Amino acid sequence: MNRRAFRESARAADTRQAMTRRPLVMLALVLGACDGGGGLARGGQGGDASPASGPIVGDAAAPADAAPAGALQQIADDGKLSGGLTGYAWVAGGTGTTWISPNPCNDQVCFTNTGGVLCVQGSIAALTCTSASSCDWDTNWGAMIGWNPTPVLHQAWGAAAPAGIAVTYAGGPGEYRLMAHVAGDPDSKLYCVERYVSGTVAAPSAFLSQCWANAGDVLPDFAGVDVLGLQLISAQAPIDFNICISAIALF
Repeated sequence: MNRRAFRESARAADTRQAMTRRPLVMLALVLGACDGGGGLARGGQGGDASPASGPIVGDAAAPADAAPAGALQQIADDGKLSGGLTGYAWVAGGTGTTWISPNPCNDQVCFTNTGGVLCVQGSIAALTCTSASSCDWDTNWGAMIGWNPTPVLHQAWGAAAPAGIAVTYAGGPGEYRLMAHVAGDPDSKLYCVERYVSGTVAAPSAFLSQCWANAGDVLPDFAGVDVLGLQLISAQAPIDFNICISAIALF
């Protein structure tokens, strides 16, 4: 694996993530907080780190070449994934995000000694808002644990792609999104599942290009996806986060 390639993918995700933040109709609907911080809305909740077995969102009827039902992916000590996923995990954050660990995350090293769990710790600065519908979401968008489905930069998942994916995480209350980018799409176009709940099985039809407004294009399938991730969104109050992904399962 080319370490520079996976870090470049993380930098690309920075750009993509910055473009995903858009104000909702009212500020009270926008954001939640993590690890006890105050917030006006609550999104998906961090779970108890049990294996993914949640409800299904979208139509997850499996194609013939999909990964086996509920196939748990292996996470190596350096963040390398194996199973239906074969790329590396990494982290990305907005301008208001400070990382405690992993730190550094660069073209040489990111996750180390994971013990099979992807854990991140840090803080997100409070949003700066000039009105109820104008905050610095585009730059201070939050923090993300991302991963590539293959070890090749910008390569689509292809025939190994599943019909559904579930991410089991723990990290306290807050608004989380499950993210996906399609190879060949502009960096500004991302698909997301708003207020993603730990362990929920998400089919492609659950991912929208404007998920914060329950609108936009629907992700056609996972075969074209080249980046996936779990994002914690910034809030009106500072956030101290400690998030662990204990399982990624393909269905």
